[in-house]
Amino acid sequence: MIITLIAVGIVIGAIACFIIADRTYSDLAFGMGLTLTVIALFAVLFVGAGIIDVQANGDIYYQNKLHEREMLEYRIECVEENITGNEMLYNDIVEFNNELRSVKKWANSLWTNWFYNQDIATTDYIELDVH
Repeated sequence: MIITLIAVGIVIGAIACFIIADRTYSDLAFGMGLTLTVIALFAVLFVGAGIIDVQANGDIYYQNKLHEREMLEYRIECVEENITGNEMLYNDIVEFNNELRSVKKWANSLWTNWFYNQDIATTDYIELDVH
């Protein structure tokens, strides 16, 4: 969210520089306005694309993550013995939990929360009973 507000602030700064340049005929203000416009263009494109991607595809990302969790839980149920003997399943669970931990961290950050799916952030970790 804060990254988005900074991008909007850069746009407002560019507009202000152009207004100042128009009223005072200042080449410095005009140059700053052009520089801020280029920076604002890239910032708004980057921020906008990230937010649109999360909002437009959020449901499918969430459904995919739920399906991945369900498949891992099913694989855990199918293991008759201790899970430590099945390294591939253990690695898949650790990878799932690590990805989930990353999403939870960034979805709760005021700087980046609009770029991460809040539904995925509410998903629970897969707990292992390792003996």
